[in-house]
Amino acid sequence: MAVSVPFRIVTGFLGSGKTTLVNRLLAGMKDKRAGLIVNDFGPVCVDSALIEGGRGPGGASAVTVRELRNGQLFCSCLVGSFIDAVASFSGAGLDALWVEASGLAKPAALLDTLGEITARTGGEFGFRGMVCVVDASRFLALSSVLRAIEEQIVYSRFVVVNKADLVSAAELARVAAAVRSLNPGCTVLTTDHGNLPPGALETSGERPAVKPKDPLYAGWGEGGRPVAFTLDSGRPLAEDELRAFLAAIAPRSYRIKGFVKTTSGLRFVDCVGAEVKVAEAVEAAAGARAAAREDGLVVISAVGASLRAEALRRWERLPRSGLAPDGGADHTGYG
Repeated sequence: MAVSVPFRIVTGFLGSGKTTLVNRLLAGMKDKRAGLIVNDFGPVCVDSALIEGGRGPGGASAVTVRELRNGQLFCSCLVGSFIDAVASFSGAGLDALWVEASGLAKPAALLDTLGEITARTGGEFGFRGMVCVVDASRFLALSSVLRAIEEQIVYSRFVVVNKADLVSAAELARVAAAVRSLNPGCTVLTTDHGNLPPGALETSGERPAVKPKDPLYAGWGEGGRPVAFTLDSGRPLAEDELRAFLAAIAPRSYRIKGFVKTTSGLRFVDCVGAEVKVAEAVEAAAGARAAAREDGLVVISAVGASLRAEALRRWERLPRSGLAPDGGADHTGYG
C-alpha cells in the first residue's frame, strides 16, 4: 500500500502567529512539493498573500495554495468547500498537505470532516494531527471569554505556545499549565516567532486518535459569533490618518489586517487587539505571493454591529488624495 501524504491542520486564535509558523514549516521542506489551504474568516483573503515559497528544487518547497474565505473550515457553510479543496490535491504528487485554518476555527466536527475526506480521497492523505498556535501574551485574558480558543486546544495533537519572548517565565509556565489542563495528552512546544526545531511536529505516522464532537462546543458561547467586515477605498489615504483611525478602532477588535494604499505607498496593516503595526507592504510580504494580494482591511470583532457602524463612519470621513490609483474616478466601497 502506498504511503499516505502527511496532512496537518494549523489553527490558533487571531494574531497568534499561524502564518509565520506555516512559512517556517514550508521553508524547512527543501526540494519538496507542498499543498496549502488557507482559510480566512472574512471576505478578503489576506493570509494567502503572505505565504512564501514557490521556488521549487534547490530552495524552499514549491507551494500550491487554495483559498477559502467567509467562514471557518468546520461550519456547515464552508466544510463542503474544505473537503473539495483537499480532494483537489489528489494525484498531485505532494510531499505534504498543510491547512492554515481561520483563527476562529471550531474543530469539534473534526472527526466527521476527516471521515468525509478519507471517503473522497481513498485515504490518500494521512492526518497527522492538528497544531494549535497559542499567543502567550494574550492567552490567559482571551481564553476565558472566547470558547473557540479552548476548543482548538482540546482537539489538537500539538500546541505551540508562541511569543514566549513577550512574557515572563512565570506567566509562560501558567500558560503551559492551562494548556495541559485542557488537553493533558497534547505535546506542548514553546517558542517565539514561530521558530520550531526541525522535526518538532513529526510523528510515528500512525493516525492520531481524534476526539468525537462534544456538545459543549456547540455554538459560540455567551459572546456570540464574532463579526467580520471589510473596509476598502479607491483613493490613497494619508498614512498618519490611517494610523489615527486604527488607534481608535483596534482596541475593540480582535484583529485588523490587510493591504491599504496610502499617499506614501502600499501599506500592510497588522493589528492584534490594541497593538497596531503599519509596514511597507514590500517588507511585510517580502518574497510573498504578491499576485494574490487583495487590497482592503478586514476587521474582526466581538462587539458586532456597533463597532462596524462607527468604523464605517470614521473611515468615510478620512481625507483621501485627489486621484484614484489608476488616475480615474474615485470608487469607494464597503463590504
